[in-house]
Amino acid sequence: MEYDEAGVISVTVKFRTKEGKESSVTIDGRSSDALFWSLEAIDKFALPFYHVTEGFERAADIRREAESQLAATGMVIGPHKKYCLMLLPDIMRGDPSPI
Repeated sequence: MEYDEAGVISVTVKFRTKEGKESSVTIDGRSSDALFWSLEAIDKFALPFYHVTEGFERAADIRREAESQLAATGMVIGPHKKYCLMLLPDIMRGDPSPI
């Protein structure tokens, strides 16, 4: 089955910020093929992929960005957007560029 055949239009993730405020973010299901909402999941699934495909430095940059997001917001939400991982601050700004 091809990715585009999945038929997922969007996914909305509801979360609570470090300050206790409830919020949500909607992720385009047509351009994202996986969601990670923990540093452990990024370590286990995303970083090995980027280490092999783009090298150690790229994987280390992604890990640092995820740690920074965790420190700033108390959480990590990272949709994998067809060969680039985005983190929550970029999603909330509507920034389609990868980290």
